[in-house]
Amino acid sequence: MKVLLMVFTTFFISNAHALVECRRGDTEFLKWAEETQGEVKNRFEIGLASTTDMFDMDAFVLEVKYCTGTINTITFCNDGLVAAKKMLEAVQMGYEVGIRSITDFTNSRVKIAEIEKMCEEKMKEQNI
Repeated sequence: MKVLLMVFTTFFISNAHALVECRRGDTEFLKWAEETQGEVKNRFEIGLASTTDMFDMDAFVLEVKYCTGTINTITFCNDGLVAAKKMLEAVQMGYEVGIRSITDFTNSRVKIAEIEKMCEEKMKEQNI
């Protein structure tokens, strides 16, 4: 069961880069995301997860909080950009030592651009 959870978590996190879509007020999804985040942190502490896994999961939870309405646009944009930039730094370090691909590196930079664009559009819509 633990192996299955690890494989699922690894697969899921590696595909968590698209902005999350969920229902406003979906507390079960948010609870699951936060529990999974705790599992990733526990795995990191015992050496079974990387810093990029943690940054990925932190960014995912932030996106879930935003799409469920737990945090507002300004908080998401500020915290989301910080999280994406931390992820880019971690991926860049991995790329430089040969454990991450150029695709991982460029995708991390694209993620920052996507967040910036989405935030700009949302803030214009909301007159922020």
